[in-house]
Amino acid sequence: MAYRFQVNENTCINCGICMDLCPVRCLDMTRPSGAGERGGERERHSPVPGIWAERSWMMLFPTQVASCIGCQVCAQECPTNAITIESHVQQPVYAQRGPVSYLPPEDGWQPLDAYTRATPEEPGDTPWGEGRAWHVSERQEPWQSWRSWLGERKEDLRAPCQAACPVGTNAGL
Repeated sequence: MAYRFQVNENTCINCGICMDLCPVRCLDMTRPSGAGERGGERERHSPVPGIWAERSWMMLFPTQVASCIGCQVCAQECPTNAITIESHVQQPVYAQRGPVSYLPPEDGWQPLDAYTRATPEEPGDTPWGEGRAWHVSERQEPWQSWRSWLGERKEDLRAPCQAACPVGTNAGL
């Protein structure tokens, strides 16, 4: 579930308590490069109406709120109640039904073999011709199947963990 995270810039005092208390560390406040800077401009603010005071701005926008779990610890512990969190359910956006009026040729359907088969090197040569084959490791998991052209590669292909294993390639069996 997504959460809508809002910070009231007028009441936030930039104490950083919310960032320190977040259990999943999803608050990553933007820190200014110099005192009083907020995105390249100076901000003047004071809680007293009519009086402007320069201050350093930290909480420009929390950049990692997508990992928010909605525990509301930051909102409850904020000394000025500047943080509000609402659960936000996003409805998926669907395309309208109807005929396709225009589709550029480069974005059209391509057969899968156009991406998975190698281009023959010589006329009349096929990717599955003589001297070329699939090499499958001794383990039968599908993630450990690699294609090797035996005419080009003579060494045995192994996963990086198998190649670096000091006990042998079948240690995990």
